[in-house]
Amino acid sequence: MSRGIRFLALALLLAGPGCPQPTDDDAADDDVADDDAVDDDDGGDDDGGDDDDAGLDACTFADPAPAQLQVTEQYRAQAWRADIDGRVHEAPPPVWQSVVLEGGECRYLMLFPGFCDPPCEWGEFCNPDGECEAYPAGVSAGDLTVEGLGDPLTIEEEPQLAGRYSGGDSLPPDLFAAGDPIAASWAGDTFPAVTLDARGVAPMDTDLAETWLVLVGGEDHVVSWTPGDDPEACVELRVNGYNSAHGLPLNNIIWCVGPDDGELTIPGAMVALFPMGTCPIVAVDCPPSELTRYNRQTRETAGGEAAMVVRSTTAFAWEHLAAE
Repeated sequence: MSRGIRFLALALLLAGPGCPQPTDDDAADDDVADDDAVDDDDGGDDDGGDDDDAGLDACTFADPAPAQLQVTEQYRAQAWRADIDGRVHEAPPPVWQSVVLEGGECRYLMLFPGFCDPPCEWGEFCNPDGECEAYPAGVSAGDLTVEGLGDPLTIEEEPQLAGRYSGGDSLPPDLFAAGDPIAASWAGDTFPAVTLDARGVAPMDTDLAETWLVLVGGEDHVVSWTPGDDPEACVELRVNGYNSAHGLPLNNIIWCVGPDDGELTIPGAMVALFPMGTCPIVAVDCPPSELTRYNRQTRETAGGEAAMVVRSTTAFAWEHLAAE
């Protein structure tokens, strides 16, 4: 069955307006706002543009970029921890799920797995249309330097993992404070040199880690938190469903993005589609869902987009109950 027929069948099942087809231009729609509080840096860039006008991204959905860096403070299992994770590919990594519903500040994503016969070769994946594609290879961007987290950190590419950069296990849990200017620079190699600037955000203040997210079939659900003081900070909610087997992509995701105003509403139509049951946090097969406050900056280079997200996230589990 082709992907177009699957979307038509889903639209008829929902008995509502036609569902939007997946798009790949979300990142291009991001408005870039000028912000003098972030230290702009023209050095290290290879895109030939004027970076003085490059500020933080708007609060909107963004597709993966070829070069991605996350600077994270996370509350999980009753403890805070920190992480720096960089991944650089020759092209954007694939998005496994497709958007089937949009409402308010949320999207509902579903997996439509393809079937490839004969099976794909090593290093390939089967796309939803049943065609084998090469998975974008990891590539070096040179050493990564991160400033604004105390002493400057220089992070080399992982020796056995092309394009992977890790801050290690010894980072302090309070890695940054709200408003701290943070700059990250890749020195350049196969992927060109680029400098990204963002700033620290306040810790995410929510009780989701202790109370879980409890959905009731077919009913709107309001997720709330205490807003921070940064008017440009954004908040993202990702409610991760199950997968069909160990290591496979997730079948269902509720994804919401909006300003840091203290409230997001999951539409009841999305709750109704979400799988029933309970999802405690279990590594891969039922990964933690997250409520995240963040600042993000994206810049164009000759090798494609590079993006840095500075974020504070709370991991939580969920339960979906039938309506009474």
